[in-house]
Amino acid sequence: MEHDAVLMTDPSFVTLVLDDLPAGAPRELSAASLVSARSADAARLGARVRCFAASALDPKADVAAFVTIFEHATPTLDVDSLSDAGVRRRAAGTYALRNVMPGSERAGSVDDVRGILLGLTDCSDPERLGEFNTWYDESHAADVIRSKKYQRGSRFESVSSPLGRFLALYETRGEEPDTFKSYFAWPERDRSRCEVFVIRQVLTLSRL
Repeated sequence: MEHDAVLMTDPSFVTLVLDDLPAGAPRELSAASLVSARSADAARLGARVRCFAASALDPKADVAAFVTIFEHATPTLDVDSLSDAGVRRRAAGTYALRNVMPGSERAGSVDDVRGILLGLTDCSDPERLGEFNTWYDESHAADVIRSKKYQRGSRFESVSSPLGRFLALYETRGEEPDTFKSYFAWPERDRSRCEVFVIRQVLTLSRL
């Protein structure tokens, strides 16, 4: 996939599109079709796009085969207008940028990012939302960046999404899932927990 070698700015909004492999379709051909179709879609819609192969931390989990991340300046992206990429749509959701984690490196060339750790989460008690966000930002997400395994972390909040209220994207120049395994085995990893922290889905993404 061709990319413009330019510095990226933080997107105001992102839309996730999760797709499955058609029955019996070779992954390689489906991936090539997806990248081609989504690149054309992005150009038409005035968005930036990155396509990834997805894998779950639990090998038994039923997760999408591919995740496309559209980055755009307005709070809506017409997902229904996306072209036929030869894959099966599982779900989609749009999120607004909430914050970039302190200690994150400046966004670089789009080609710098080879892998992403993606987390979709919720807070189980609306009255403790402040507590949840403080813990997530200052303990959980801050720890991921402190590890130096991931160079940049961004948090987003749902505009319209069935996937979870909050989205976190941790970018790495390394490969996934190896980067996550390295972080998980890091002896200094923060193991604190928040009672109202609900994990909806955690995926590692590898750039197509």
